[in-house]
Amino acid sequence: MKRLLIPAFALALGLGVPIGAANAAIAINAPGASGVAPDAAWQQFAQNHERGDRRDRRERKANKDNKDNANRGIRDRARADTAREQRQRPRADRPGNRGMVTTTRNPADVNREFQQRRNANRSNDANNRRNNAQRNNAQRAQAQDRRNRDRNRAERRDNRRDNNRAERRHDRRDRADRNERRHDRRVNRHNRRHDWNSYRPGHRPGDWRRHNRNFDRGAWQRNHYASRRYRSNRYWHRPNNWRYHRYAYGQVLPRLFWSRNYWINDYWNYGLYDPPYGYVWVRYGSDAALINVYNGLILRMTYRLFY
Repeated sequence: MKRLLIPAFALALGLGVPIGAANAAIAINAPGASGVAPDAAWQQFAQNHERGDRRDRRERKANKDNKDNANRGIRDRARADTAREQRQRPRADRPGNRGMVTTTRNPADVNREFQQRRNANRSNDANNRRNNAQRNNAQRAQAQDRRNRDRNRAERRDNRRDNNRAERRHDRRDRADRNERRHDRRVNRHNRRHDWNSYRPGHRPGDWRRHNRNFDRGAWQRNHYASRRYRSNRYWHRPNNWRYHRYAYGQVLPRLFWSRNYWINDYWNYGLYDPPYGYVWVRYGSDAALINVYNGLILRMTYRLFY
């Protein structure tokens, strides 16, 4: 059995690895040798080789950065020197101004240009003042027009108020005349009212067929609240165990309320319409119902008429 010891630097030279990266000898077993395992030696060698490569790469990058910084400083100093030289040169010798000749201006020409600029500025100021004056005059005219319109509007409003006052006075006269005519019609209507004395609850009146022939029920069918309420205990006798139920037109009022005790004989005093033939106004709680005396069918309901 033979064991070969190869110096690390010799192996490194053969593989192209820097000498500083190999610090130990690697034991390689010859064919037929035994003892040390070769895998651990190769692994140690590979790790040393990788560490040496990383160190070399860091050194090369540091050298390159130093060189770039040095070159950048040289370029910046060169630009600064060039700019300084250009500023120190005469204006005619600067790049871009070649061929220009610097001359000294005549003071008379300078004064003439100054006078021209001052005159132009004065002219512009005069034009601005003129425009401002015109604008102010236009605004004053518009304001005056608005005041005139407001004055005319106020006058028209006063005229309308006077005219309305005169019309209302005339309307009051007409209203008095209408009240008189209404009173006359009320008297005439009272004279034309049907005689309820001939009605009997649960029976048709005698002229039912003649009056019911052209009677329009749709014009009467309505449920509404009274525009005015009245305090009255007449025509109301609370039945025992009675509970209020809200009825509407088209329904039938209970037969108990068909009796004459609940008929509102002076219905005109409560703002109720004259009932058609065969119908009577009856009181149901705080409501007034227009019912058929024959079957109690409700034709019209007026809610909350009494309290």
